[in-house]
Amino acid sequence: MSRTRRPFMLRLGIPLCALVSGCSAQPPYTPTTTPREVPKATKHPESAVPCSGDGLTVSNGEERNLVANMVRRCEPIDHCLLECLRGDCANKIGGGCFHACSGRGIRPEQRDAVWFTQAAEFRLGTHELCHPPYRR
Repeated sequence: MSRTRRPFMLRLGIPLCALVSGCSAQPPYTPTTTPREVPKATKHPESAVPCSGDGLTVSNGEERNLVANMVRRCEPIDHCLLECLRGDCANKIGGGCFHACSGRGIRPEQRDAVWFTQAAEFRLGTHELCHPPYRR
């Protein structure tokens, strides 16, 4: 007795249709927890200088807009970015100042203090990226 095989799509299609129609009856996912609130910086430390684009060389309108937005917003990360860009210490690492001031690996509640500290280090030239092996 010869047995004919069904085409592959027919063998796959019937179970797939049953699976899709069974899944569509479920309600959409709703998270059971709310996202953690990250506290904003309440005040700038006395050591922080006002945000300024002075001393920065911008090569085009896009960079000019980026710097203007950072100066206007003037949040802790903007302090870090502006001072890093002004000091030109991170130009030899991938991502440059955006990598140096990314805040990765830092707990959210500690980021503002770290960004202000890094900004001061970039301003004074004491940040680790301002010295060899990064600066040659």
